[in-house]
Amino acid sequence: MKSCPLIKPPPQRKQKLETPGYCGVKAVGCSPSDELIAKLGLHCYNFHKETNLQFMTVTQLSASFPAHCCYQMVLDAFDPDKDSYSSIQTSAWDAPRKPDLTLIIRNSSLVGSVDFKNLSPSF
Repeated sequence: MKSCPLIKPPPQRKQKLETPGYCGVKAVGCSPSDELIAKLGLHCYNFHKETNLQFMTVTQLSASFPAHCCYQMVLDAFDPDKDSYSSIQTSAWDAPRKPDLTLIIRNSSLVGSVDFKNLSPSF
């Protein structure tokens, strides 16, 4: 008699899943509202750093929806002045159930920058 090894069930997820590319509740692509939030994050970065980066695409998206929406995004942008590309991290908070359309961009910085560790809201 041949014995078959038992197949283990998949491990239970204790923390949010961190994978390259789109993760969290998004399986593929991102919605127009996700792109809009990314563009607002890039606008805040341009305003604070006095740059003129232009939005290209969202490359990573992690969204969680406890009582409000928390977004962590990485987006690619093009700098027409330097003819170069940059990756920007942005963090946003949204309360979609409220009628006032509040969206707070918590931080936007170059990928790997120390600035991103300070997540205090910028108004």
